[in-house]
Amino acid sequence: MVVRVRGASSISSSNDPLYVVDGVPVGEGNYAIAYLSPNEIESMQVLKDASSAAIYGSRAANGVVLITTKQGSRKRGPEISFSTFVGISKVTKSYDVLNARQYRDLMEENGAVSGLPADLTDRTDWFDETYSTGVNQNYQFSVSNGDENSSYYLGGGYTNEKGIINTTSSDRYNVKASFDKKIFKWVSANASTTFSHYTTKGTIISGQGANRAGVVVSAITTPTYAPIWDPENPQQFYNNFYGANLTSPRENMARTDYNQDVTDRLLLSGGLTFYLAKDLTFKSTVSMDRRWVHSSSFLDPIRTSYGRTQHGTASDTRSDDMRMIYDNILTWNKSFDRHSLEVMAGTSATTSVWEQLSGSRSYFSSTNNNAIPNLNGGNNGGVRGQSYGKSEWSIMSYLARVSYNYDSKYLVTANFRADGSSKLAPGHRWGYFPSFSAAWRISGEKFLRDVSWINDLKLRAGWGQTGNQAGLAEYGWMQQYSTNYYDWTLTENAQAVPTVGGRKNIKNQDLTWETSSQTNVGLDFALLNNRLSLSLDYYYKYTKDMLMSVPLPSPYPNITRNDGEMSNQGFEITLSSVNIARKDFNWSTDLNVSLNRNKVEKLNLKQVYYYATTSDATNDNVVRMTPGHPLSMFWGYVSKGVDPETGDLVYEDRNGDGEITPMQAVSTALASTVGTGNIAGVTGAIILGGPGAVFWMWVSALFGMVTKFSEVTLAVKYRERNEKGDWCGGPMYYIKNGLGPKWKWLGTVFAVLGAIAAFGIGNIAQVNSIADSVKSVAIAFNEDAVNKEMLICLITGICVAIFVALVLLGGVKRIGQVTEKLVPGMAVIYIVCALVVVFANLSAVPGVFASIFKGAFNPAAVTGGAAGMSIKLAMTKGVGRGVFSNEAGLGSAPIAHAATSERNPVKQGLYGIFEVFMDTIVICTLTALVVLCSGAADGNYGNNAAAGVSTTVAGFSSVFGAKAGSVILAVGLLLFATSTILGWALYGTRCAEFLFGSKIIRPYQIVFCLVVVAGAVADLKLVWDISDTLNGLMSIPNLIALLLLSPVVIKVTKEHFAGLRK
Repeated sequence: MVVRVRGASSISSSNDPLYVVDGVPVGEGNYAIAYLSPNEIESMQVLKDASSAAIYGSRAANGVVLITTKQGSRKRGPEISFSTFVGISKVTKSYDVLNARQYRDLMEENGAVSGLPADLTDRTDWFDETYSTGVNQNYQFSVSNGDENSSYYLGGGYTNEKGIINTTSSDRYNVKASFDKKIFKWVSANASTTFSHYTTKGTIISGQGANRAGVVVSAITTPTYAPIWDPENPQQFYNNFYGANLTSPRENMARTDYNQDVTDRLLLSGGLTFYLAKDLTFKSTVSMDRRWVHSSSFLDPIRTSYGRTQHGTASDTRSDDMRMIYDNILTWNKSFDRHSLEVMAGTSATTSVWEQLSGSRSYFSSTNNNAIPNLNGGNNGGVRGQSYGKSEWSIMSYLARVSYNYDSKYLVTANFRADGSSKLAPGHRWGYFPSFSAAWRISGEKFLRDVSWINDLKLRAGWGQTGNQAGLAEYGWMQQYSTNYYDWTLTENAQAVPTVGGRKNIKNQDLTWETSSQTNVGLDFALLNNRLSLSLDYYYKYTKDMLMSVPLPSPYPNITRNDGEMSNQGFEITLSSVNIARKDFNWSTDLNVSLNRNKVEKLNLKQVYYYATTSDATNDNVVRMTPGHPLSMFWGYVSKGVDPETGDLVYEDRNGDGEITPMQAVSTALASTVGTGNIAGVTGAIILGGPGAVFWMWVSALFGMVTKFSEVTLAVKYRERNEKGDWCGGPMYYIKNGLGPKWKWLGTVFAVLGAIAAFGIGNIAQVNSIADSVKSVAIAFNEDAVNKEMLICLITGICVAIFVALVLLGGVKRIGQVTEKLVPGMAVIYIVCALVVVFANLSAVPGVFASIFKGAFNPAAVTGGAAGMSIKLAMTKGVGRGVFSNEAGLGSAPIAHAATSERNPVKQGLYGIFEVFMDTIVICTLTALVVLCSGAADGNYGNNAAAGVSTTVAGFSSVFGAKAGSVILAVGLLLFATSTILGWALYGTRCAEFLFGSKIIRPYQIVFCLVVVAGAVADLKLVWDISDTLNGLMSIPNLIALLLLSPVVIKVTKEHFAGLRK
């Protein structure tokens, strides 16, 4: 099991989080909490950002998992509990493998194996021989009690698990006892002890070559004609595969069926808390974590071919690991009026002593039926001269924290920690790590106190640094040498003594801390009497001075040094809901979504590191670490088929310049579609066409999904490279390359219209709406802003133009990178805010849907007879806004999709379907529900002045208030419309490039940015009319091409899905 908190931030050092159980750090990695029974856990909390985890020091660089176990309760009184659990596990899917005849035909066809008899029959189902039903049993008991002055807890349990692979199993016994006693008024004591004994048997092997492929792969690759045992040697597994280098899964399992690991772990903890004054406490804690591990293995010399070649082997390893932790913490708490202050200071020290003794032997007798399956049965080797190891390390820390809280609204915390580690070089052992955090509970402000459905709304921000030295060898900074031993069985070595050998490493007296700096911004919601909770977080973590073992040119050994930098950034969303809360029944739901982007920023001595060899045959490294790419990225070849002339495989060139990923392509396309049409456009359609316009908008979306799929598929199929090597595509290219040169004039018509339309739909309409929303926010906060509307719009236009220009300088890749980050975030924020409004008006939702369906065919009945309302108008406005929003049929989005690195046209076409669904069915519908559920449209039907952002603002303001509502719309429109401008800048540029070549790109982009400034002060109604006209004109050549090329779309689609079925 691998646990990562916000990605990997180290290479040679540890990436595992620190586990802290009942305040005691118990280590990192899988072993840390293997002793715990899940039934003993009361609660679990994950500290992710540096400001909250910094107090735990260097071991918290990768996050902290806080686990609280069950204790005696002073409130509930005596309790006795017993629980049991029995479960089964089974592999639910098996593979259909070749039968004996099919296997023989294949081997003869490819020439891999010759001489297979013609009368081979199926004898063994290797899947059934490998897998069985696993059984898991768990039994736990506990006794606890408590009163005002003391409490105790005593518990224990047993867990047994039989694996789905027959030779694997595990057992665990665990016992825990704890007590807490208030001895005097000024002192209390607590102590706990935990002991566990767990055994794991029968690990399974894995490998790269055919004969070492391990248990799982060999269950598929071993031919079914083979029996389990060799008929001529009943004690040996069958291995006559007629020259094929194979071993059966049963033989692979037998290589480790004697292996076992036995671990005994004892944790002792005790502490005293002194109440020195009313607000002053001092706590001193001592903890011991001791772990004894005994690992043994035995490979018998009889059953397996590998065991026979080794004449049997056995190994025995025993280790003793003891860590002591000494903590002394002084805490002062003071509350006065609405102020709360906490000051904490202390020290923490950790010491570790580890010893290990191991030995191995070979040459076991094959005649005693494995009577002595341990070291005593072997004749060659022994404990002497094999392996003994001992290491010691320690960390000394000084820590301090100051927390201030004003009226539970404004919270500020500052931490500082100094860590000194013996693993680092003298002069570089101490690291100093500060952190800061602040929070603003917005729900405590006056302007939200009357909003009863918001229980908590908090904005958080933090920054901090943590050091890392976990995983670093204890003496990496020192010069180390190997030891030369001599064969004492030889006469000339009878009195030989060991000598110093060669260097094992290159010493580094500059070795210092690996340091991570992390910034975190978050927002917490609690709504509807705390029944719905939502947390949104963005983080950026940058690691410097990464600890790495760097290989040097032969004959020099490796050197451990600080040799690189790495970044991680991402988003996290946590959603929790209490669906049913009753005395006898509770139902809650938790949802977590996270997105992390990792990149190696810098390597100093060596620029490329290779890992993971594929197989003995190809012997190629497929995992690579290099700057500019994620850590341990998979690198390989994509086959395009076989060259019919040579018979050699033909590979795709995947590193061409100017490509963007499929996700960046769909983000760019979504960026252009998710814009003002989703906010101002939908509202305008409802005001001028009635609620029924929403129905016709949905209808347009259903047809639009098919249209978008077709045009995206054609764009990828018929695209071409431009002078710079970038992929270019879209209607003008699939008209020219798909319909032929004689139709190029139609592609030219589209390109002319597209280059012009970009200034309307993708520029003026968007920036105008941004300026309008910013103006609404300014007026909401300052009524005098009414007199400065033109200035506000102009400044807004200039700011947007500058941002657009900076992005356009980076080309299509920069646009893809920006939209890939912008689109998901803006969509999530808008959807959440819209859902809040809908939930606040939940009772109105049924009536709204009724008005949508009724208004689609009788608008006047719904709008109260507003002038001019008709079915035609509802259809016109609904379809018009739907097409404007999702752009299906316009031919614009395929231009972005054509730049993808995806080679399969149909796969990218499926992204087009998702694009329309997300844009129209999700976001447009939510805007419509906000406007209709809130009643913002009532009384405004047919009113041109209300057909814009102001009505949408009114919908959000009905729940969030005028100021908050205007801010939400301003932010939503800013993000939506800015991303649309970026997308249409690409579309217009590609159309102009088709007409005039690459020399027009930069002049066109300059004019585009200037129009952004002018568009901020343009007339809105005129802008929408022009945009609708250009939309209609653009769609004509595109729809003609889609109709004529529809047989091509049908053909490639059938081929794609036929390939999936195969």
